[in-house]
Amino acid sequence: MSENSNSISSAILGIIIIIVIISAVFDIGAMASIQVLVGSIIFIVVVVVLIKSIPADERTIREAEADKRRRQTRQEHENKKIKFVIKAHAKALSIKRSQLVYIDTYGLEKKVKWVNEIDYFIDNVLKKEVEFIDSSAYREKLHNVIENCINEYNSENVDSTGHEYNDDIDPYEYEHFCASVLTKHGWKAQATQASGDQGADVIAEKGDLKVALQCKKYSQPVGNKAVQEVFAAKGWANATHAAVVSNASYTPSAHQLAGKLGVHLLHHDQLSDLESVVLWS
Repeated sequence: MSENSNSISSAILGIIIIIVIISAVFDIGAMASIQVLVGSIIFIVVVVVLIKSIPADERTIREAEADKRRRQTRQEHENKKIKFVIKAHAKALSIKRSQLVYIDTYGLEKKVKWVNEIDYFIDNVLKKEVEFIDSSAYREKLHNVIENCINEYNSENVDSTGHEYNDDIDPYEYEHFCASVLTKHGWKAQATQASGDQGADVIAEKGDLKVALQCKKYSQPVGNKAVQEVFAAKGWANATHAAVVSNASYTPSAHQLAGKLGVHLLHHDQLSDLESVVLWS
């Protein structure tokens, strides 16, 4: 705006000077000089405004397009970073989903705890890694992205153990499923007999490690009893470590007791990493 004003002012000043000179040289009357002056000023103003407005509109369009491209680039970068963080935690999220989503006695899928877990992940993990403007609509989008990343992870790793879990297997079959997964990953593992196991459903050995495991196929969180039993089984089997394995989650009191006794609480998807779990966690 100031650039246009300066141009117009300069043009008007130039016109005045020219008209004054012409009037003095050719003795043009005052009224005629004023008419020439006014007409010239109007003409110059219109021309200057038109000339200046065309590039300004083009600049506005170019700036708007550049701003749009910058926002798109930022959004693409943000989306990539969000997916990177989610994929880094895909295994843990997959385990949580399988633990917290279940079918109730009426045949209805219950997802409330899982939805809360997703929100917890967004608030305590994702937001610390990626800056984004949170909103109910954007959060709903993030829920879908997380679900898709988990599905991709599960598709890519469906055969990673060589054994696919099935919700329809019974507790006895679940014990053999856990033993077969451990065998696949280099453990000497076998399900114990139904009686005389003293709380150990599977005994797994690898090098100097010997782990007593109790395997619980549950539809509800596993409680203290399983922790107490496998701890006793550890002593009975002269094992170096003890763990409870389940398709479900664990109660707060089970976590508290397990922490005191040094018992590992696992989901069966963690069996492929059992050696790392017992050595480093």
